[in-house]
Amino acid sequence: MQFESPIALFLLPLLLAIVIYRKRKNTASGISMSNDAAMQLINKRQQWYYKLPYILQIATAFFLIFALARPVTTNAKSERKSKGIAMQLVVDISSSMDQNVQIADSSATRMEVAKHVIAGFIKGNDSTFMGRTHDVIGIISFARFANTICPFIMGPDVLVHFVDKLEIEDRPNEDGTAYGDATALAAARLERMDDIYDQQNVQKTDDTSVKSKIIILLTDGENNCGKYQPMAAAALANKWGIKIYTISLQDEPDTQEIEHEGQTIELPEDLSQTDYTLQQMSNLTGGKFWRAHDFGTLNKVYKEIDELEKSDIKTISVIEKKDVFYIFALLALLTLCSEIILRNTLLRKIP
Repeated sequence: MQFESPIALFLLPLLLAIVIYRKRKNTASGISMSNDAAMQLINKRQQWYYKLPYILQIATAFFLIFALARPVTTNAKSERKSKGIAMQLVVDISSSMDQNVQIADSSATRMEVAKHVIAGFIKGNDSTFMGRTHDVIGIISFARFANTICPFIMGPDVLVHFVDKLEIEDRPNEDGTAYGDATALAAARLERMDDIYDQQNVQKTDDTSVKSKIIILLTDGENNCGKYQPMAAAALANKWGIKIYTISLQDEPDTQEIEHEGQTIELPEDLSQTDYTLQQMSNLTGGKFWRAHDFGTLNKVYKEIDELEKSDIKTISVIEKKDVFYIFALLALLTLCSEIILRNTLLRKIP
């Protein structure tokens, strides 16, 4: 318990001084008699009975002093407010994702490696990722056609479930690489996030607002079908303030050796036309382009994105105060009324 006006408590010593003064005054003006005579005249129980109004007066003053000091109870609460990232994970599921890449001492398909890294990126793990628990995430897959696999949600476990369900497209008439269409779809869904909230009657608060909107595009091939060209889709994203991160999952690039000041330096070969397009898409929207060729390099790319795009999380400490002065005020009123009733009924003095 705390007091909003603790200065009122300085009245307590004054009350104590008055009590002591009155007691000494009564003792000095009393009649001297033997103990036996006193016991015969006044029973001890009756003595306290007649002192009860005086005791109630003291209690009334005591409770009033505490009421004047305004006692309050406190309750400390910590509230976390977050402003996350709205992102679309765009994943290539074309037949070329069936090629094997290196993972530790074994190998796995590009699809399996991508699923493993993306699941860790979403849910988090102890070694690399913190997890995207405060972000609104949707998943789009594409081969010849772009499909929404998971709408925008804030739930890592549900998202990982949908990632695990991603399968390579094995139907020839459905195969292809249309990341232009997939990017345009992702940008449109991010742009229409407010409309989605309105349709679902979701109230816009600090918890539903987003810090930024991004697309993470992972592909291993050249855009060879679809309605939208990649740069046209990137132009839409740029118009709507959406950043695109592009990742090209290819074989390990060859290097060329050059001699410089007596030293041999290995340089990667120039970007392919596909990688150049992906790089231009990211540059146009303020994003970044990476090349990856195995589990280690792909994991490193998503780790860098994880560090670049952080959610704003604030912890606000709130101390709730509740006035309880009325309890002491009611006690003072109760003792005052009791004292008045006793003085005018059972302990009334007759002239």
